[in-house]
Amino acid sequence: MGLDANTFATPTHKTHDGADIEPVELWYGRKENEIQGFFERNYNHENCDDTLITQELLDKLREELESGQLVKTTGFFYGMGASDEAYLRGAVENFISIAEKALADDSLTDVRYWCWY
Repeated sequence: MGLDANTFATPTHKTHDGADIEPVELWYGRKENEIQGFFERNYNHENCDDTLITQELLDKLREELESGQLVKTTGFFYGMGASDEAYLRGAVENFISIAEKALADDSLTDVRYWCWY
């Protein structure tokens, strides 16, 4: 029980019979409440929503991380947050790196953030 977050992307190719392929999971975060809080504050993201990830969104997330504006989001489902600044930085940079690689990959489309709590 608690905050589970994922990043998914849809492959651009079809199956051998022409059907769409289900989205693939690129990233999973467990109680990464700082990232969730970013999506809530900036994109009105709520439970079970998905938000399209763009390079502009990732640039804004990176800017908040670098400027110290990325803050812990508190609440029953959110967990305790990053244990220290180094962990927070690593977790967010990992998320950004995976999402940027997906955006640059021509075989993927519709890179999205989704959460459930």
